[in-house]
Amino acid sequence: MRTPALLDMVSATQLAHALTAHVARDLGVRSISVKGPVLAEQKLRSPRTSTDADVLVDPDRVEELVEALKRRGWEERFVADVPRILDNHARTLSHSDWPCDIDVHHGFLGFLAPEREVFEALWERRRTMLIAGRPVTCADPVANTAMLALHCLRELHVPRNRAELEELAVAWSGERGDLDVEDLLGLAARTGSVETLSPFLSRIGVDSTLSPFDRAGFAAWTLHTASVEAGRAAAWLAAIADARWRERPRLLAKAILPPAIEYRLEHPEIGPSRLDFTRAVLQRGVNGIRALPLASVQIAQARRLQITASSQRRTDSEPAEAAPRRYGNRTTPSSTSAKGEDRMPKSVAIIGTRGYPSYYGGFETAVRRLAPYLAERGWDVTVYGRDGSTKDDDAGIDRRVTTRVTRGVESKSLSTLTYGLTACVDAVRRKPDVALVMNVANGFWLPLLRGRGIPTAVNVDGIEWDRAKWGRLAKNVFKSGAKATALFGDELIYDAVEIARRWKQDFKRDGTFIPYGGDDPGVLPPVEGFPHRGYILVVARFVPENTIVEFLNAAETLGDRWPVVIVGSSGYGGELDEHARRLASDKENVSWLGHVSDDRKLFSLWQHAGAYFHGHSVGGTNPALVQAMSCGAPTVARDTVYNREVLEDTAVFAQPDADSIIQAITELMEDSARQEQLSAEAYERGRSRYSWEVVCAGYEAVLDAQIAKRKERGR
Repeated sequence: MRTPALLDMVSATQLAHALTAHVARDLGVRSISVKGPVLAEQKLRSPRTSTDADVLVDPDRVEELVEALKRRGWEERFVADVPRILDNHARTLSHSDWPCDIDVHHGFLGFLAPEREVFEALWERRRTMLIAGRPVTCADPVANTAMLALHCLRELHVPRNRAELEELAVAWSGERGDLDVEDLLGLAARTGSVETLSPFLSRIGVDSTLSPFDRAGFAAWTLHTASVEAGRAAAWLAAIADARWRERPRLLAKAILPPAIEYRLEHPEIGPSRLDFTRAVLQRGVNGIRALPLASVQIAQARRLQITASSQRRTDSEPAEAAPRRYGNRTTPSSTSAKGEDRMPKSVAIIGTRGYPSYYGGFETAVRRLAPYLAERGWDVTVYGRDGSTKDDDAGIDRRVTTRVTRGVESKSLSTLTYGLTACVDAVRRKPDVALVMNVANGFWLPLLRGRGIPTAVNVDGIEWDRAKWGRLAKNVFKSGAKATALFGDELIYDAVEIARRWKQDFKRDGTFIPYGGDDPGVLPPVEGFPHRGYILVVARFVPENTIVEFLNAAETLGDRWPVVIVGSSGYGGELDEHARRLASDKENVSWLGHVSDDRKLFSLWQHAGAYFHGHSVGGTNPALVQAMSCGAPTVARDTVYNREVLEDTAVFAQPDADSIIQAITELMEDSARQEQLSAEAYERGRSRYSWEVVCAGYEAVLDAQIAKRKERGR
């Protein structure tokens, strides 16, 4: 008896494409081979080995093709009946003699138009090429661009997907007659993928008006892409929240303890014993619990998009005179409905930061992203700030955001309190629909807002009374402000799970977990004079709890071997600024840049650092750390519960003393493979868990909820 020849993966996937095309042709079923060797042939990505053959099939005839392949020995993989954020778009078949799978698609994720319309649009662009010596129908380069981009964007936390998206963008940067921007936009409009493709369109310099074909579908897409890590937890959470009360116990039980037969079929890697199954389910539970906080934020974002969808459908059904008015690329609601009822935009006052746009710290970074986000969605946004603290000539300023400057005492101990008071007094006079208040020191003034009927959401920041930079009086003020916040704040926002635990323990208050976000800057050139992976970086405000003293002492030694770049200052002058100045003067290898407000320069410093030291010890999720992760900085962090919550195992941890810092940084600087590993892992975690889209949507959901509660109380 002859032993069948074993197929290598490259040959197998090519033959699988050819086989599927042959079977489909015999049946008279229209099919299009997607991704795979076609992309390399069309020079949209480099050749690589795939583990499956993807084919998009006439949606009405998928069953025929699947059954025909089954008759040839292929078997359909089991798919568990569990909640999913994105519907199954393909049926996967495997064969005992083949190392690859065949994915028979009836749709392609990211195209929000009906599957039939999408298939017809792609079928019109069909071409024929030889794969394994057989004619195979495939799509043209423009259609394959859309599909590859959507495939990468769906799971952008995967390093390979990021690399392929960059490679695709490079292909579009050249002069190719078969790649036309207007053609791509036309296909995107027809297939309902303008908004899902928008990150890629932005990368190739295309500014497109964003108008989701299907807002509910885009809600699911956003929910999935925001964090694949929390995707399954978010799906279960959404299903349980949407179910009737009597159905929730059953769903909850299935989420906690899945049926053994189904779970084993879905996860054949689980060992045969009962203990193996128990361990797998326990690990599943641990992963689910870890993902729940982020999943909750994602659900809030999806709810917002779904509410927007309902509002859009109502607007579409109104008479023409009540239709939205378009200004540039933004649609603004008409101020009056067909019945003459006022439809004023919601208004929010943001209190407790240095203003907009400001580059001072974490609160200011959040406001730079949140204020334009809310304005784009029709909110009337007012940001209170301080004179001289903003960049009014900032190229990225959003003129729809109103800024108001009130008076205060400019000193380390009194500025937050005094500016917060005058801002609250001004807000009381103007009476916005809701106030977003930053910092518990402003908790003393919350009764003013409550007395005026203005609901509040308060970002409590960190545990300020634990910080070494404050004296006893200041610590008591912050602790008292926290008590006032717990008493008078309508909703509390925590940027870290550990912060939420402390507030629950100390003040018996629950709230909403919303972390900070980070921007993916793409690939940036190194800052002149600082070569890739050739220098040590620290970015921090000069305060004791940021381990600046210990790092500057360590830099005395580290600067003998490598360049050390110091970004930051105290903002008020003092001993730490003088130490940094003296160090930079005495050591040629040490550069003190002070405060860097140029994001592109700062992001490049993070991206190309050989070791980034993060010494923050209190304060929850630190915005600088999240941004460093999104830039792929190989990180040495002070070992704290907050830093471990954010980084998990994507960094090296050190104790707060010079010797420990020197040892950790030296080991990392001497290990280039470890540098690149930590860079990739930090980037993946940063993009999958800390997305500005999710963060801003979480804030909007909280603000909307407070307005709704106020209206409910007024009935």
